Amino acid sequence: MSCKYYSNPLQIRGVEEYTLTEGAGRGMRLMRLRNGREIDLTISPDRCSDIVQFIFLKEKILVFMGPVGMVAPSYCSPYDFFAYVLRLDFMTTCGLDNVGEYWEKDGTVYPQHGYINKMPATHCYWSETGTEFIVTSVINQMVIGGDKLVLKREIRLSKDENIIRIDDCVENQGSMQAGVMLMYHINVGYPLLSENAILEIDSDHVRGLDDKACRNIDTWQEIWPPNDNNPNVCYFHEFKKKGMARLYNPSIQKGIEIEFDIKTLPCLNQWKKLHEYDYVMGLEPGNTYPVGRRKAEEEGTIKKIKTGRKRKVSYQNSTTGGEISI
Repeated sequence: MSCKYYSNPLQIRGVEEYTLTEGAGRGMRLMRLRNGREIDLTISPDRCSDIVQFIFLKEKILVFMGPVGMVAPSYCSPYDFFAYVLRLDFMTTCGLDNVGEYWEKDGTVYPQHGYINKMPATHCYWSETGTEFIVTSVINQMVIGGDKLVLKREIRLSKDENIIRIDDCVENQGSMQAGVMLMYHINVGYPLLSENAILEIDSDHVRGLDDKACRNIDTWQEIWPPNDNNPNVCYFHEFKKKGMARLYNPSIQKGIEIEFDIKTLPCLNQWKKLHEYDYVMGLEPGNTYPVGRRKAEEEGTIKKIKTGRKRKVSYQNSTTGGEISI
């Protein structure tokens, strides 16, 4: 559309920054990005520059929003992830020290799903090209006498297509080799998630996290109405060629698709909690499954980064004809 139709680009698209003034999120910085097509998303620089809200077609929030709402880092506790710390917005970054259950070892605390999602960005700014908006962030996770890791993140929102791309780079700036566990806790909710939705995951093998999941393994693809008797389970998906998960709801003609490189993100955890008021599904690519630091150390599966080295990770979201791809 020609710019002759408006004098301020924000009438159509752009980036706006603001701060919350009430509740547990008081003082949190937020960035709202609109691409002028169908995507309207909000990023929280104070929470690892994660994507906390996602709206499609100007009317539907397609993600699960936790009952607490947005929570500033000052209210976070390493001891209770789901009760208060985790907002369960569109994307919560898990790691870099732990993905899975809480653990303590030799006085070191490994919070459930790690510290990084509670860390504010040291630097965060946005820029613009002719084709996209870019939010660049630097998040430090460093401990005296321990790991010194830096997460450098770019979130790219296309102006021409409904595509979101996340490019992360984890750098070890310490003097010792560091183990890195990383998972993207992507959460979808109503109205995209309902009993009418169709789930497709192009995996080659599926297994359950525990006995309960294994007993229900044949129903991993089924989506039921809210009921507290529905099992709260996790399924681990394995891929040989391409990482992809897709959820489409014909009743609202909208969908979401997640694409990721299995060379750097070989794992996908599917979390299904279809309960009353807590109706959510997580589609979570990572370099590990959420087995926890203790089990990962015992099995020797933690990915290592040598001092001075970097490891790059990326995945993409896009939309075509009412579908959103990630």
